[in-house]
Amino acid sequence: MSNHNGQGTAGPEEIIYAEEFVIDEGGIDLKMDGASVMSVSFDHVDNFQLAYEVLPESYVFSNPEDREDWDSLVEEAAKHTGVTDEDLELTARAFLTALARRNGYEK
Repeated sequence: MSNHNGQGTAGPEEIIYAEEFVIDEGGIDLKMDGASVMSVSFDHVDNFQLAYEVLPESYVFSNPEDREDWDSLVEEAAKHTGVTDEDLELTARAFLTALARRNGYEK
């Protein structure tokens, strides 16, 4: 589970932003004044698609050749070694866990 401060500004349209949001395996809770005001469940959601979709827009390879090289490497490894979707998911989880450990937010 992780807690995060929300960001946003109330403009002329009177948009209200959550002050905090809590993320865990089950979903996301939006909080105002310490109370949960809205929750959403991750039931029936592909968590790997969700993880991919929340990457920053700036998350791109520095040049097209790098992207092509990585895409080719993964595709070739998957074809010749029988890497399954589950194997790719486990690999993604392993790298995300290593990053979480490095940055201090590992579960």
